Amino acid sequence: EESRPQTKRDYIYASAARDCARRMTLEMIEGDKLPPWEPSQLANFRRGKDREREIKADLDSAGRFSSTPFEVIGSQERFEIKDRRGRIAIVGRVEGFLKFRGGPTVPYEIKSWSQNVTARISTFADLFHSPWTKAGAHQLLAYMYAKNCELGLFILDRHGLPVILPVVLTEWLEAMEGFLNRAEAALDAKDSGVLPDYIQDAAECRRCPFFGSICNPPTAHGEGATVFTDPEFEAKVARWLETKE
Repeated sequence: EESRPQTKRDYIYASAARDCARRMTLEMIEGDKLPPWEPSQLANFRRGKDREREIKADLDSAGRFSSTPFEVIGSQERFEIKDRRGRIAIVGRVEGFLKFRGGPTVPYEIKSWSQNVTARISTFADLFHSPWTKAGAHQLLAYMYAKNCELGLFILDRHGLPVILPVVLTEWLEAMEGFLNRAEAALDAKDSGVLPDYIQDAAECRRCPFFGSICNPPTAHGEGATVFTDPEFEAKVARWLETKE
């Protein structure tokens, strides 16, 4: 009963950073054609929200006893990033902040993903090695970029203690600006009615919910078998088969 149909929108979600500007465009203009979330997905979302609340409570307790005391403030603050033409390009919410006594106020983002996905993550850079985690990394970067926060914390739920990954904005400006450029290209495509070019990444295409329906890139289906004639190679194969046993 919690499932709701997905809808069209006029901007990119900060949590929906994609390598493909075409997919980002389709998620805006054809978002209502995406299927509603499955019950199993909604259950995962609910579990993630429960764990985020638990970790936030643990942080609040830890802050009171820390050698450098801090308090947990704010919750789900909305932010916007505009492109060079003044259009709202990226919209999102930040989990909250750690306010250190006599020091900075640091934004943080909590993610509770499958242990199979997160088992080998030990640095913020590791999040960019998987298509399932890089969008979450961009979500925190987008807030830091919007508010010009030099330091952030990415908190990754794990069995036992969570993993806390420090993030320095200046080290990731190129990644963030790439996200903003793709968002701007998606907005241009929405306004003009001309979709961006296909991405040259078959694996990325096969992960896309529009693949095979609204979007049919020619290269994503594979190039098929290559036929060639080489008598010397054929002779080697024949000899290998003769001596195989």
